[in-house]
Amino acid sequence: LIYRWVTRKVTEKVQKTPGMVDDFVVEVLKLPFLFLLIWIVLKIFSRTMFFDTRYYPVVDHTLEVFLIAAIGWILIKITQIVFYYMDRKLSEDDTHNFKVRGSLTKLSIFKKMIIALITVLTLAAALMTFDSIRTVGIGLLSSAGVAGIIIGFAAQKSLGSIMAGIQIAIPQPIKLDDKVVIQGN
Repeated sequence: LIYRWVTRKVTEKVQKTPGMVDDFVVEVLKLPFLFLLIWIVLKIFSRTMFFDTRYYPVVDHTLEVFLIAAIGWILIKITQIVFYYMDRKLSEDDTHNFKVRGSLTKLSIFKKMIIALITVLTLAAALMTFDSIRTVGIGLLSSAGVAGIIIGFAAQKSLGSIMAGIQIAIPQPIKLDDKVVIQGN
C-alpha cells in the first residue's frame, strides 16, 4: 500500500513536468525498487521470524542472492536510462547527419556491452555467495593463466566474431538507418 501510494504521488508529480526523460526514469525504476523494498521487508521479518530456527541460514542466503540480483537489475536500468538520455540528446540533432548516426550506433553497441558486463558481474557475485562455488572460483583464479589460454582456444571463433563486430562498429562503415545494396538488391 505504501509503495503504491508513493509511486502514484511520484508519477503524478513527474507527469506535470514538461520533459519525458523523468517519466521514463520513474517508469523504468518502479519494479526494481519494489524488489529492493521487498528485500528490506523480508530481511527485517526473517530475522525476527526465523532467527532461532534451522531455516535462518537458508533464508538469509536467499535474501543475500535476492539483494545482489536487485542491485544488478537497478544498475542495468540506470544504464538504460543514461543511454536513453544520451540517445534523446543526439536524436534532437538532425538524424540524417552522418556523425549523429555514427554516434547512435556506437551508443547502441556500448550500451549492450555494459549491460552484458553488469549481467556477468551480477551472476558472478550471486554465485560467489555459495561456498562450494567460491572454492571452485578461487581455484580457477589461481590457475587463470592456463584457463585463459584454454578458453581462448575453445572460444576463438566466437570471440573473433565479437571482435570483428566491434571493429566494424567503431570506424562506422555502416551506420544505423543506412541502406545496404548487395548484388543489386
